[in-house]
Amino acid sequence: MASSETPISEPVAAALHELKETIDGEKLSRASRLKVLAAVRRAIVLNGKPGRKHDRIDSAYADYKGGMKGLPLFRKHIPHHDRLSQWRRPILGKRLMNAIHQRAKRERQRQRRVAIRQ
Repeated sequence: MASSETPISEPVAAALHELKETIDGEKLSRASRLKVLAAVRRAIVLNGKPGRKHDRIDSAYADYKGGMKGLPLFRKHIPHHDRLSQWRRPILGKRLMNAIHQRAKRERQRQRRVAIRQ
């Protein structure tokens, strides 16, 4: 397994060595070392966006923002919409609209957070 890992560059290796010497010099407990490890990991490892990516909902939301509503939106973004039963059609339409409204709500919240920080 060690052969498949990418080699660490000299500056990174030097920084790791310096960090280890600092921690050994401070004589930190195991719990404190774990806290340092968590802090270093948070600083180095990039977070991915949480949740799953739904391309179908992304395109439906873009169309909704563009002004498409109702039956044309459902026909375009719900597979086989016209072939569904009269009971299934409103359920899937409501599910799509709930997802779209949730996206709109989160977008408004993000804009508020950005406005507050400025």
